Amino acid sequence: MAKPKKVPQGPINFNRLTDGQQTQIQRIAQTGARIGIAQQRTHRAILDAMRDEIDALLEASDPAFVQSLFEGFAQSAKVSNLKRIAKHPLCPQEVVTAVNLHIEAMRDPANDDMSPKVSSAKVAGPDSKS
Repeated sequence: MAKPKKVPQGPINFNRLTDGQQTQIQRIAQTGARIGIAQQRTHRAILDAMRDEIDALLEASDPAFVQSLFEGFAQSAKVSNLKRIAKHPLCPQEVVTAVNLHIEAMRDPANDDMSPKVSSAKVAGPDSKS
């Protein structure tokens, strides 16, 4: 007759940790937090360096590239950032016009095309019958 197999427990039973094991877990968590903070600092430094160079890049680039870059910003930016981006001195007039039209369309309550679509199933709930 075969031996019954033990049901495997989770990798760590946190309810049965000794004081020393809890201290080790806290050290691991603190080390992870320090790594995360260091990564955030590095990422922030990268973005700061890019921000410092963007004006020189825009001034030295082809107008078609500048327009496509601003169009890309306009497509992915939040409304509050759209207004700021459109105020950049090198932002092409076509993009400024498109941004202003987009903002006005979002403010117009009669324009249902810009409002988020919510299915009736989500509004009514999964158990309700329509």
